[in-house]
Formats: sequence, C-alpha cells, structure tokens
Amino acid sequence: MENITITIYHALYGGEGEMKGSLIQAALFSVLFTVAYYAVQMGIGMYQTMMYVPAIVESYSSSTVLQSSISFGAASSSWSGTAEVGMLLLSGMVLFALFKLIFNRIRQSLKKGGGS
Repeated sequence: MENITITIYHALYGGEGEMKGSLIQAALFSVLFTVAYYAVQMGIGMYQTMMYVPAIVESYSSSTVLQSSISFGAASSSWSGTAEVGMLLLSGMVLFALFKLIFNRIRQSLKKGGGS
C-alpha cells in the first residue's frame, strides 16, 4: 500500500519543487471546472425556457382552484450551496489529479517503449 501511495505522489508531483505548482494547477482547474459546470447548467436552463410552449387548452380543461402565489426554484439553506460548491471544487481537484496521473503514466510508457 505504501508503494502505491509513493508511486501516485511521484506521478502527480514529480519532485519536491513541483508540488506547489501542481497544487496551484489543481486549484485553477477545479475553479474552471466549477465555472464550466454552472455555465452548462445556465445554458440548459435558458434553452429549456426558450423552447417551452405552454399547453393553454389543457390547462383550462380542469376547473381546479389555482394557487395564489408562485415560487421559482427551490429554497435552500446557505449550507447546501456551500457544500455544492465545495464538492465541485474537490471533484475538480480529484479529476485533475487523475488526468495528471494518467498523462504521466502514458508519457513514461512511451519513453520506455520508444514511442513506436
């Protein structure tokens, strides 16, 4: 188990001096990942809003009493929003670490195999 941990550490950080750079890269990647996630969510919401066509005839076919107030979205506490952003940032950092690990493994195998 210790050997695997050391291998992952060296694959991610290379040496002692590269650790700070990798942490900064991981943080930047996770921020970009989070921004992209919310941009896609907003884009999907805008598309669905533009394409929505209400069924007016079907809505008047029933004679039920309508609500007197409406609510958009979902009411949530500040903790749930903070937890969502925190999990997105953490998942972005993990995703970066996995990409870097895979990239370094491929690069090492190409060096050993001669690239052909």
